[in-house]
Amino acid sequence: MNDNPLVSVHMITYNHEKYIAEAIEGVLKQKTTFPFELVIGEDFSTDSTRKICLEYQKRYPNIIKLLQREKNIGMVPNFVDTLKNCKGKYVAFCEGDDYWIDEYKLQKQVEFLENNAKYSGACTDVVVIDETGKEIKLERPEFLTDTDITIEKLLNQPLGYPWIVYTPTLIIRNRIFPFDLLLTYSQFADTPSVFLALLEGPIRFLKCKSSIYRKHSQGFTQTEHSQKQEALYKDHCSLLEDLEKLANSSHLSLIRKKKKCLETVLILYDKTKSLSVKIILFLLLSTYLVAKDRRYLGFFSTSLKSWLYKEHPELYRKLKAMKAFLKLENAKGS
Repeated sequence: MNDNPLVSVHMITYNHEKYIAEAIEGVLKQKTTFPFELVIGEDFSTDSTRKICLEYQKRYPNIIKLLQREKNIGMVPNFVDTLKNCKGKYVAFCEGDDYWIDEYKLQKQVEFLENNAKYSGACTDVVVIDETGKEIKLERPEFLTDTDITIEKLLNQPLGYPWIVYTPTLIIRNRIFPFDLLLTYSQFADTPSVFLALLEGPIRFLKCKSSIYRKHSQGFTQTEHSQKQEALYKDHCSLLEDLEKLANSSHLSLIRKKKKCLETVLILYDKTKSLSVKIILFLLLSTYLVAKDRRYLGFFSTSLKSWLYKEHPELYRKLKAMKAFLKLENAKGS
């Protein structure tokens, strides 16, 4: 095993037997002038993912460090422990169902960071595909060319807009991470890592497509989907609360505004409130926030429709029928 890698590639995997070889190959094909390691956190998969990882580790023992879990520990603990085992000056990320398509991805990003000390990391554009391999068209912010990504730019993106920093495109400086803080989240650890890096300096967006991000269809029941969505919103609220403590005063107004938006949506999931109270409170707060920033209109509208569809399908159908009826009446009147 290389004892002095300049870059550690962080890869977590669980039940990725269809994709893991492609993910590993994308890393091994990197053409660099420096040594790198691939640290794989294999989370006790029930398919042949571990077998595939072991085969690669035997073939490339000087590059691949394989962490074999004795039981399934979950995505966030697996992410954090894999991060603890990354020894490089820089950490690049690629999950086991994503892969790199640019053989010079690491070389380009490391050269930039070595020559620009003020930056905490670098990322690139991405190609998003579905489970069949079909490309999904991405809506990207106008400012996303060769540019600096800052906390302000991320927080100014209304909730519900496409995420900017896709994990397989990201590389950051391997500073001391608050591992205990990352373990407090239940649904993600990569998003907090991006924000924690941004507290140290901007992330440079390089206008090239280096990676494939695979978007999976969600095979959840309505109840499971609702619970996952609620947990995700709560994680985002917790992240914003943590940023409130860690960020400097110039960011506080934006952080609090974003947190208020999430708290408004969480009203819909509050088990202690009646349906009518939930909807009234949600509409009042969302109307107030949209009046301040109309870009949030789509987010709040989609959130309410999605929640009604999953939690109260009968009411959703009645409202939809009423909307269709009103459209018909308006057409008759004109």
